Amino acid sequence: MKAAPVTIGRVNLRRLFIFCVGEIFENSKKSFHFFMRGRMLVAGRTAIVTGAARGIGRAIAEKLAFEGGANVAMVDVEEISLSEESSTAMKSYTCDVRSVDKISKLLDKISEDHEGVQPSVLINCAGITRDAFLWKMSEENYDDVMNVNMKAPFFLTQQQTLLSTIVLFFD
Repeated sequence: MKAAPVTIGRVNLRRLFIFCVGEIFENSKKSFHFFMRGRMLVAGRTAIVTGAARGIGRAIAEKLAFEGGANVAMVDVEEISLSEESSTAMKSYTCDVRSVDKISKLLDKISEDHEGVQPSVLINCAGITRDAFLWKMSEENYDDVMNVNMKAPFFLTQQQTLLSTIVLFFD
């Protein structure tokens, strides 16, 4: 029995996931089909990637911009350095996504910078850890982890839901 595709609207998330994270079967025709299909899904769209300063967020942002043809808004609490070749497809934004007010201002700024085009792809990669034993974790550290890993994706998605067609979470 064949599994039903996982979709949001008309977007097959399995195909987009394979496109964003990388091809599983690099030299197969199946992989090429997924890649080309994913390219068509994001080409010309404006995508927001949180946690884009490094790691998975950076890799997804670069793949969306260079191979997918998307205009990428890279968001992180740290300053993001971009090369000259990426300046047309990628733009960096510094924002602490733990604050709902800052999220709202961020979405307005991204829309303004992309000539009024609302972002239609949101990829939440921002995440932190404060490793400690249960009895040693302070309330402040707990709040930091919950605010970045749970609250920020929730409010980003909430404010983006009316505008977005694709929402993915990675952590």
